[in-house]
Amino acid sequence: MDSWSILYRVYFTSSAAAPSEKTQARLTAEIGLYYYSPNLWGIYTSWAYFCRCRLALAVFFMRKSISRKRGEQSSVNVQISHMNSCKNQQFFIYADAGTSAPCISEWQTRFGQMNIKSKLVYADDIRTGVLNHGDGLVIPGGADVEYCGKLNGAGNAAIRDFVRKGGIYIGVCAGAYYAHSRIDWRNSTERIAGERELAFFNGTAEGPLIVPYSPLTNDGLTFVPIHYKGGTARVYYKGGPVMSVCETTAVTAYFMFEDKKYPAVIRRNIGKGLAAALSPHIEYTDEHLQSIHAPPCPHRSSMFFDIMEDILKVSASKES
Repeated sequence: MDSWSILYRVYFTSSAAAPSEKTQARLTAEIGLYYYSPNLWGIYTSWAYFCRCRLALAVFFMRKSISRKRGEQSSVNVQISHMNSCKNQQFFIYADAGTSAPCISEWQTRFGQMNIKSKLVYADDIRTGVLNHGDGLVIPGGADVEYCGKLNGAGNAAIRDFVRKGGIYIGVCAGAYYAHSRIDWRNSTERIAGERELAFFNGTAEGPLIVPYSPLTNDGLTFVPIHYKGGTARVYYKGGPVMSVCETTAVTAYFMFEDKKYPAVIRRNIGKGLAAALSPHIEYTDEHLQSIHAPPCPHRSSMFFDIMEDILKVSASKES
C-alpha cells in the first residue's frame, strides 16, 4: 500500500469528526491529482491536504487527552467532596532517618487534596507527646531497620498508646513491615529478619516479591493491578510486604502479581483506634509517576480516595 493510501485511511478512521461523503470524494480526487497532474497545482493541493490530515490527527488525540484528564479530575473532585468533613483533621507523617522523601512528599500532596492538615514529625517529637495533638500517623516507605533504631522503646510505646486511645496508624511499604510482629526480608544479597515491637498485626511480613531489589535503581519496581470494591487500578509496587492475615484482620483490597492474589490493604481495630497497612504505594500521584513512565490509569486517584475514605469512616464509626 502506498503512503497516500495509508494517509487517506488514517484520516478517515482517526479524525475527530467523520467527513461527509462530498468531502471524502473531493479529498480522493485531489490526492489522485498528485499522480495524474505533474503540474505545481497538483503538488500544492496534495501537500495542503496532507497538512490538513496531520492537523485532524492532532486535534483528535488532543480531544482524547483533554477528555481523559477531565474525567480523572471529575472523579477526583467527587471523591474529595465526600471528604470535606475531614478538613479539621491533623495527620502526622514520620520523616526521620530511613524514610523515603518521595513517599513523604506524595502523602503531603494527598492530604492537601483531602483538606487534611499534615505535619512532618520525628522520633523525638513522638517520644515527647506530639501524637496527642493529632488524629493519625503515617509511617511511609523507607528502611524498617532504621525505624527500629529511632523508635524502639518509648517511641513505639507512644504510637501504640496513641492508637489505642482512638488514633489512626497508616503504614506504607516499610511502614507496613514495621506494623507486623515479625518481618522476614530476603533480597538477593541480604536478609533482615526479626521481631518488631509495634506488632499491630500478628504474624510475619515477608518480601519483597521481586529480587533483586535496590532503593537506588528501578530493580524491584513494577505496577500491579489492585482490586477494591469491584474497581481496578494499576499502582506502584516496589519491595512491599506479603502481609499476614489473621481472624482479627480485615482485608479491604487485593493486588495481583504473577497470577497470585496478595493483600494490598489490611486493617485491624486496636482499642478505640485503627491500624492500616498498605503494601503497594497507592498514594503516588499520576504527576509523580510520569517521571518513571508509569502506564496510564484513569482510576488510580479515585481508588486512593475510596480506600482512604473507607479507613477514615471505619475509624470515625469506632469513635462515635
